[in-house]
Amino acid sequence: MSPTSLDPPLDNQDPQSTSTIDLQRVNLLKRSFDDLELQLESEHLPCKPRTSQPCKSRRLDFMLLERESDVAYRYFMLGNHSKAATCYEDFLSRQWSASMWDGGHLVMIQSTLNLARCYLALGQVGKAQIALQELWDTKKTTAIKFSHSIFAELAVLYSEASTHPAGRKDDPAMVGVERSLTSLQRRAKILEASGDLKGAIQIVDRHLKTLPIDSYNLDEDLKDLLVELHLNLAEGYAILGQHAEALLALKRVWNPTGKLNVTWSHRSFKKLSTLYCELKKC
Repeated sequence: MSPTSLDPPLDNQDPQSTSTIDLQRVNLLKRSFDDLELQLESEHLPCKPRTSQPCKSRRLDFMLLERESDVAYRYFMLGNHSKAATCYEDFLSRQWSASMWDGGHLVMIQSTLNLARCYLALGQVGKAQIALQELWDTKKTTAIKFSHSIFAELAVLYSEASTHPAGRKDDPAMVGVERSLTSLQRRAKILEASGDLKGAIQIVDRHLKTLPIDSYNLDEDLKDLLVELHLNLAEGYAILGQHAEALLALKRVWNPTGKLNVTWSHRSFKKLSTLYCELKKC
């Protein structure tokens, strides 16, 4: 049987023949590996029909995406979250091919996480939650599993976005309410400090009664501010001996079915409960 191009050279072959066969073997193996790489890529990536230019390898895809996201990352590291968010939005919104997503999946994940961090820094919590949902929602093809090395980082960031106190800043109405209440509290303290406790109580009570609190989507900070105002109002009425009005103010935050209901873990619970018990005895 005659030797093939892959068989080792026979002892009676001359060095030139041996060198030629070795070169053929190297070329053949190189073509085999190239064909194998193309075959593996074609199984995972929707590549175009083979032309003179083969599909890029995953490593090249990763390097390309990393380079494209580098501008956004630099702005992010410099603390320019607005510019970084714009660059990340542009980067992630491009119609990357499936091969790019497959080869540079880690770059896409990290870019999405950084985009969410930018949104949180800018107070755009709603946008941050939407961005993270792409990685969190198991129904989406872009979601990552709990066994992924970055899943813990995603979970922490998702929890932070869900409980971020700046969530209300996406709603201009809540911003206006908070500013108005802060201004009201400041005016009341000025009146009380000047000796006009009755005037301070009147402006607070009048303002609070006009607020449609049940229609508000309260976060913790805004709720705490409202609870504090009602507590101050009740304390003021108690000092003036108007116990019925004081109890009425307390019941607004003591109602278990109301939005301002205070539980035992709240920082003002002890003061509220003490005052409530004292007023009930009167």
